[in-house]
This record gives sequence, structure tokens and C-alpha cells, in this order.
Amino acid sequence: MHDDSKTLRGLTPAPSRATLPESSSFYAIHLRGGLSRAHLERLGTELALRQLRATPDSAPASFANARREGTAPGCILRRVFLHEGQLFLRLPLAASGGVPDASGDAAAEVAAVMRELRLLGHATASLFFLNAWLEQSGAFRALPTLRAALDRSFGLEGRPLAAPRLVITHGLSGSGKTTLATAAAGLLDAVLVRQDAEIVRMRRSEAVLRPGALAARLQDLAAEALGAGWAVVVESCFVERRQRQAFRALASGLHVPFTILHCSVPPALAAQRLERRLAFGALFHGSDLDSGLVQQKLQEQLDALEPLDEAECAETIHVDTQEPIDAEAVAARIQEIRDPA
Repeated sequence: MHDDSKTLRGLTPAPSRATLPESSSFYAIHLRGGLSRAHLERLGTELALRQLRATPDSAPASFANARREGTAPGCILRRVFLHEGQLFLRLPLAASGGVPDASGDAAAEVAAVMRELRLLGHATASLFFLNAWLEQSGAFRALPTLRAALDRSFGLEGRPLAAPRLVITHGLSGSGKTTLATAAAGLLDAVLVRQDAEIVRMRRSEAVLRPGALAARLQDLAAEALGAGWAVVVESCFVERRQRQAFRALASGLHVPFTILHCSVPPALAAQRLERRLAFGALFHGSDLDSGLVQQKLQEQLDALEPLDEAECAETIHVDTQEPIDAEAVAARIQEIRDPA
């Protein structure tokens, strides 16, 4: 008999119903006021892994079906558990009410989770969930479906998604771009495109990246998301002016607001941060480096850095990242920028 409890990763058997305390469900955590960005980013990552490993014969009933089974708040979050440090998903065995089965439909699952999060007052966190899912899955092709599904239901959730706009970062590695871009994307209802994540994805299929291939990919992903109606934040160093101008031209061609987030930090502090990050994995766009090469790579960025020109400065928000960043204030300044004339 098929067990109706599965781990999101699908690697080990899930505990039985009796050993999953209801107090460990995401809905219970929500009621206690403890549902955090970390919870939802983990859910997005592990849901993507579960979907990637599913086959047509083994695909379990989906979140989309869970949402259809009833209208009580938390239909989905009641089925997600954080128990003894592991994330578990308790799935319904079948859809009800004659609704077509959406098993295996990744976009439907993600849309169902996002709708519920927004209904429960976690609008910003729903974007953290989405961007974690996108980074793991690379399924940017699902964005038109997701946008359409969320636009249809915004009246129930109280807050429509933001209109399209394009934001790019600018600054050295270690200047806080990823931290700021991730936070700003959540606050702006924006899709996040991260250069390091896309380099890793490209290297899985290409031993050597062709010159210009990465820049083209970042621009294509941004254009795809903007075309689907999403705001977009692209996180990269963008040290060369021609790279920045290409994204400015993209925004202009689509008649959406364009903003550069310049992250300012002394090179010595950037080097210190990168040294600390060595303990947690790869640096400089997915390449492993030892500490002796950190300063060399930073110097290469400094040598290649083309300062913002006068026109760019008019579209730039400067952020000193030596101190903790007020992401809400930065997002508010971005939102003040209107559509181009």
C-alpha cells in the first residue's frame, strides 16, 4: 500500500502520521508567528528537487490538488512539516470534486503555494519561496503560467503583484550584492536572476563557456520574465558599461523602469568577506579558489571596472554596504522610479 507521507527530497521514508506532530507543520509555525524566509526558501528548494526527481509513474498528488480539497486557510501549509531538522510533505491521495489531476504540473504546485502564502499575509515571503524554487529548478519557462495564475486570484489575496521593472546590481564580489538583491526581489515582487547560479547551471551542460554566452543567458532570462509581466532583479558585478547598457536597452525597449543598485564597499572589506565565505563553498561565479587568489581576483575586477557615467548615475541608487542594509528603504526608493516617458 502506498504511504501518503513522503519526504520532499524523496531520499528516506517519512515518519508515519503518528510521529509527525501537528505543532511542527508550517501552518502551526505560521500561527505562532515563526514562519520565516528560511523556512520558505528551504521549501522552494526541496520542492524543486522533488519535482525534478519525479517520473510520470511515480509523481505524487500535488500541492495544487491539496488546495482544491478545501478552502480552509493553510490547506497546503498543514501538509508541510519540519520535524527533527528534516522537511516532510504529507500528500493527499487524490484530487476531489472531479477536478482534473495536476500531478507533475510544477507551475500549478508553485502557484498554489504562492497563493496560499499571500492569502495568509506572507506576500514578500512568497517571492523568497519562488526565487529559491527558480534557482534550484531553472524553470523560468513557467513564469508566464505562474503570473497568469496569481493575477487571476489577486482579489482574494488583497495585494496584486507589482508591475514589471528591471533592476541590476553593480559592485565588486563581496560588496553585498546578493544579500541586497535577494531581499529587494522579495520586497519588489520580483524574480531574481543570479549570475553565479546560472554559471553553475550552464557548466552542467558546457565544459567551457563560450565568450558572451553568460551575458546572453542573463539577458534572455530577464527578457523572458519581463515579458511574462514580472519585475526582475539581475544580480551580477556588471563592471563593464556595455553590459549595463544592454540591460538598460532591454528595459527601454519594453517601456519598463530601469534602476542600477550600486553596492559600495572598500576593497579590503570585500576581501575579508570573501575570505570568510571560502568556508562555505565556491567563490567568483562557481569557481573554487584558495585564499591566496582572492585578492588577485578582486584586483582583476577593479582593473576591469568602468565607472558609472552621468546618465547611469541618474538611474542609480547608491548603497553603502559596510553597515547593515535597510532593504525596505532601498525597495521603497526603487518603487518611486516611474515608467520611462
